[in-house]
Amino acid sequence: MKEIAMIKERIQNIEKTLQDYSLCERLQSAVWKNLPSDIKEVLTSKGNKALETSWSSILACDYLDFSRTGNRKRFEDLYFSRRLKINDLILFYCIQQTEDSIDAVLSRKILDEILNGLMLLCEESGWQLPSHNSYIRDTPQLPFPNSKRPVIDIFAAETGALISCAYALLKKELDSIDEQIGNRIESELHTRIVEPYLNEHFWWMGSGDGEGDEPMCNWTPWCTQNILLVFFTLKLEEEKRFSALQKAAFSLDCFLKDYGEDGACCEGVQYYSHAGLCLFNAVEIINTLADGILDTVYKEKKIRNIAEFPYYMHVKNDIYFNFADCSPLALKPGVREYLFGKKVKSSVLCSLALENISKARAEDTVLANEINLFYRLQNISNISSIINKQQVIIERGDKEKYYESCGIFIKSGAKFQTAVKAGNNGDSHNHNDTGSFIIYKNGKPVFIDIGVETYTAKTFSTSRYEIWTMQSAWHNLPSFSLEMQCDGADYGARNVQFSYGSSSFISMDISKAYKKSAGITSYVRRVDFEGDNKITIHDVFVPESSAAGQIQYPVLSLITHEEPKIREKDGLLTTEIQNAKISIRCLPAERNLYYVENVPITDSRLQEAWTESVYRILLPFKKEIIIEIE
Repeated sequence: MKEIAMIKERIQNIEKTLQDYSLCERLQSAVWKNLPSDIKEVLTSKGNKALETSWSSILACDYLDFSRTGNRKRFEDLYFSRRLKINDLILFYCIQQTEDSIDAVLSRKILDEILNGLMLLCEESGWQLPSHNSYIRDTPQLPFPNSKRPVIDIFAAETGALISCAYALLKKELDSIDEQIGNRIESELHTRIVEPYLNEHFWWMGSGDGEGDEPMCNWTPWCTQNILLVFFTLKLEEEKRFSALQKAAFSLDCFLKDYGEDGACCEGVQYYSHAGLCLFNAVEIINTLADGILDTVYKEKKIRNIAEFPYYMHVKNDIYFNFADCSPLALKPGVREYLFGKKVKSSVLCSLALENISKARAEDTVLANEINLFYRLQNISNISSIINKQQVIIERGDKEKYYESCGIFIKSGAKFQTAVKAGNNGDSHNHNDTGSFIIYKNGKPVFIDIGVETYTAKTFSTSRYEIWTMQSAWHNLPSFSLEMQCDGADYGARNVQFSYGSSSFISMDISKAYKKSAGITSYVRRVDFEGDNKITIHDVFVPESSAAGQIQYPVLSLITHEEPKIREKDGLLTTEIQNAKISIRCLPAERNLYYVENVPITDSRLQEAWTESVYRILLPFKKEIIIEIE
């Protein structure tokens, strides 16, 4: 195990008398009264709509649907709609209580619906998703939840935090209806969160058992953050709270051990929201409990690097470089990013967050589609003070960064924004994409990474790489007859070299990302940058000498969103994509047979980024291919 004890070592001398976590209690009437009018209007509108919307019905066979068909979405739509409705009702109720003239009838109606929702959650057979219903990592999911042995997954932890925050916020009102309501809530939280957390071991907690310790992912801080909320908003015995704090600190350290010093999230920017930002919230919750005991964490270079990851991955507006299972529409930085940036004293992250906050619709500011009540309360409690801050304009210039821990090379200027992956195919949420590149011009996509379709059972199964979006043939990479890249950390780039400055470049040999049967001695890809004016991609292929007469020549795939209109003259192919002039030449010069495929986008998750279609250019060649982009 790579040892790191950044969190646990700092809480060794903590007093055993810990404060309650009081975000909910701090949301006094003044906070709600001082909210901008457009935010109040959105919360009111969402609340009224929630009152008119029926609660979703979750039947036994809805839970079984995943094990029977592999479809995740049908159940999750029912599951998440309940949580969204409760959130909307709670925020609506809080707004109503600060009106100059409180409508008692409406308030009672809202409170009754909140009660209905909380009891529906308490009556669910399990809070974990069907796709997460297992006790051991990467093992087949059980068809139905065992109420006597709950599973704590990311959404069970979120549900626990939602209920505990709701009760902390509305305890007086709910107790006034009947004290049994609070008893029921506390009982369910004890049974489903408190006792399993203290007495069971779930993989995301981290084991710390030496060489066999497995890597953590976004689940670790995501679950831990919400577990802390449950333990420190409920009234619990001090011994249980202290035990939970120790376990949480250990888990956060297990998470940090797998991060490079550069702070890169190998799962991509989309998962930064659940990784880096949940780490921040977990640290801040502990800080509140123990009078700033973790303030020194923010002075660590690694933590600052984690915080700033989305800044370097940012392309323009709402677009981010997306590798692995990420969408290019990965993040809308806001309150959490601003607060994190402020803590680590990052002007660039604060500026990125403020820019987005200043342009955000009220629906985005209140996180209208967020099921985590804590995030929404966090936004509401901070947004008024943040909106009034003078935005600091950062002169960003070119962004140049190499994330060695995951092999991502960034070169972004005013004209071109480029990312190249030189890592391996063993990342969490991995796609077989070693050597692939993403290029934008003026924030518009030239060569893209498609991302991932809506999750199904197949997505996280042994058949994952049968899915087209995971395959190297659907990235900006070569294939060799039927041979594509393989998954696993052993399949990656070698001899990686790079430089920044007026003549920036990155070079790598990606031959080891393929099986030996592909017959490759070397496949060197070099990407050169002439300032911000021109990008040249130069691929050189050398087959195994023993493969003479049976050589599998490469077919290069280039993925675009805009339809390429290719022209051919004297062996030179030219096209324009997003006003970028592209020329492609094979060496030695020969007539190039190329193909362009139109791939309709029918999946709802992919449609968010790519609407109707993407295109794949297929370029067979023998020795070298040069692509110039201006």
